[in-house]
Amino acid sequence: MSSDCCSAASQGPHIGLVGLPGWGGTGVVAADLAYGLARDHMQVSLFALESPTRFRAPDPHLTLCGVDLGDHPAANGLGLYPLALAGKILQRSRDQPIDVLHLHYAVPHVAAAVLVKQALGQDSPKVILTFHGTDATDLAADPRYQPLLRSGVLAMDFCTGPSRALCEIAQNHLQLPKEAALTVVANGIDTDRFCPPPQRNRQVLRSLFPHADDNSPILLHVSNLRPVKRPQDLAAIAAAVQARIPCRLLVVGDGPGRANLEQSLENSPLQGRVAFLGNRADCVDLLQHADLLLLPSASEGFGLAALEALACGLPVVASRTCGLPEVVQDGVTGRLHPVGDVAMAAAYIVDLLVNSAEHARMSALARRDAVQRFDHQQVVARWQGIYRSLMAN
Repeated sequence: MSSDCCSAASQGPHIGLVGLPGWGGTGVVAADLAYGLARDHMQVSLFALESPTRFRAPDPHLTLCGVDLGDHPAANGLGLYPLALAGKILQRSRDQPIDVLHLHYAVPHVAAAVLVKQALGQDSPKVILTFHGTDATDLAADPRYQPLLRSGVLAMDFCTGPSRALCEIAQNHLQLPKEAALTVVANGIDTDRFCPPPQRNRQVLRSLFPHADDNSPILLHVSNLRPVKRPQDLAAIAAAVQARIPCRLLVVGDGPGRANLEQSLENSPLQGRVAFLGNRADCVDLLQHADLLLLPSASEGFGLAALEALACGLPVVASRTCGLPEVVQDGVTGRLHPVGDVAMAAAYIVDLLVNSAEHARMSALARRDAVQRFDHQQVVARWQGIYRSLMAN
């Protein structure tokens, strides 16, 4: 992506959003928020190393600002990223002052924001930090990063997290005073785009399983397959379900655990009944025609994949960990099990697959709950209120 900023309409407050590229939820949330703000005619500059996964056609109110690391040897391993990001924000601020700078994910964005504050002084934008997951659960607890991360967080004007659990984890790990408590602002979902199909039909996905010609239920998993997603539990759960009723497994995403997961499934009862699709920017069609979403993670700051499934009317079977119980209502929109409890997860799945009435009930409630609590327009409106409140102060 070019390091030059594309032109944008100059009207309304100027909001700078900083997100990570790649396939994780952090970049998705930042890009979706950028489009939501631009739709309401707020001027938005989106800073990222590469075009975020869901960055679509340019909007007259949205500027995509690429962060160029250059070719200096010190740039290897992203060592210069905080400096390059701060420099890009300063450059954009000279073109048009930024009113609010909103950071998604703490490390290393906090370091860049502190540099911007120091460089601009009284002319600095208000800075918001949103924790998203491992920045709170892992990095904030790491003694190598904790002292400076705590100092940086205390220099922010407002800090948030998408779930109450994640906010509490960040608060405790960084030993923040009560007056610096994080505010919960949930992630949102475009419920017009992520919606149930007129009729759920597994046959739509049949071509993905050339070696399984039956119409057995389809279990879906979406993640970056890092260890925290517990891909080996995914394999064990799917195999345990297959041992009781025929099923198929559809895996979306790529990551360090994929090779071992593929090897485990090759030697399981699911041999020939698994499809790996790799990374996909959009999996609405998969969510609409699968039967269940599996999310056996060790930790989820929020669970964006779970929310997307719920919005499509897809029940979720997931671990009871961190922010997931705030997204998936156990017994209402899905089922939650202890982390690592393969037998319980498999039992919940089998119960839902054989009980069509319960599956239909949960599907309807999942859709309703996603619309009522997490519709994107509501979330964007809340962020707008926060931005304007900071600007007024």
